[in-house]
Amino acid sequence: MKYIRKGEKLEDIIDFLIKEIESMGFKIKGLYMDREFNTVNVINYLQKQGTPFIIPLVKRDRSGGIKNLFVGRKSYITEYTMHSKDNEANFTYSCGG
Repeated sequence: MKYIRKGEKLEDIIDFLIKEIESMGFKIKGLYMDREFNTVNVINYLQKQGTPFIIPLVKRDRSGGIKNLFVGRKSYITEYTMHSKDNEANFTYSCGG
């Protein structure tokens, strides 16, 4: 558990928690994160670290974007690029249908 201060970067929080877990002798095989971590910076950070992760996507847009992925009744996997003001993240999206 970690107290989070206003303005603290999510990447720094993740880094702190990973170091705490590893200092206890555990090996992290993957991260299951809350939807609050669904940001371009976090996705790029975890990909750079080589840490497997699962983060729920958030349908923020009224039309287009991620909302277009939530179609049909069958499971599928696709590539998606998420954009922020000054960056982007490419990742594989798996829809459970």
